[in-house]
Amino acid sequence: MKTFAIFCVTYNSYSDLRKYLASIDVAAANVKDVLQTDVFIVDNTDCDCEDLSDCLAYKNIKCQVFPYHENLGYFGGAQRALNEVEIGKYDYIAITNVDLQLAEDTLVNIAAIEQEANIGWIAPALLSAKEKRDINPVCLHRYSKRKLQLLLMKFDYPVIDYIYNKTLYKRKCLRKTYPSMDIYAGHGSFILLTKEYFNRCGLINYPIFLFGEELYLAEECRKHSLRVLYAPSIRIFDKEHVSTSKLKRTISFKKTFYYQCNCKALRYILNKYY
Repeated sequence: MKTFAIFCVTYNSYSDLRKYLASIDVAAANVKDVLQTDVFIVDNTDCDCEDLSDCLAYKNIKCQVFPYHENLGYFGGAQRALNEVEIGKYDYIAITNVDLQLAEDTLVNIAAIEQEANIGWIAPALLSAKEKRDINPVCLHRYSKRKLQLLLMKFDYPVIDYIYNKTLYKRKCLRKTYPSMDIYAGHGSFILLTKEYFNRCGLINYPIFLFGEELYLAEECRKHSLRVLYAPSIRIFDKEHVSTSKLKRTISFKKTFYYQCNCKALRYILNKYY
């Protein structure tokens, strides 16, 4: 039997968390004999925290709560939990947001993936309700240093990002769909890593509070000769970016926390990998 661990990170999103867990439980009912699914709930909520003991009683999945009640950031919370779990016993490990829903056949299709030794990251179809499209693959080919520098400029000057979102970004909704193929990077909302990723790359060590996680993982896979596979047969429904969209709603043309985090992430990636 294959084994699968999901580390889901929540911050003031308890309603979405419970809906997400329910969808995982339904999907797990279809793979009882082939895939064991354990869920680790990373609670970064730092005020108005809720008791999550009701999340320990699902029929088809085993859940464990890490009530950190400290806003550690997306990968910050995930990294802390990964260090507290014996991850070596899992064939697949996912790091995810909670504003998601699994299709009923999601775990069936994860279990069916052939475990090729050189695959480190599997990017599913991530079907966005907000954008009405699959937001994977995020990037087919590695960014040039110049492209990352331009992205950094976009976040350094929020007015450029505003214009981009009102114009060029909308073209993404018109792009073609892709078959299963090797890509550079998938989306960060649902990151499905293989055992081989951790065998070669070790535990995740990304010191940035928020954003840039996809680029970090893509560069680690590249550094350790691992493939990133886009697998559209694995379907995840993305409701909306709950935490990050709240950040962006406060945007003026000033360099808010959202922009500061993006700039720090891009500078880190440029300094470490380019």
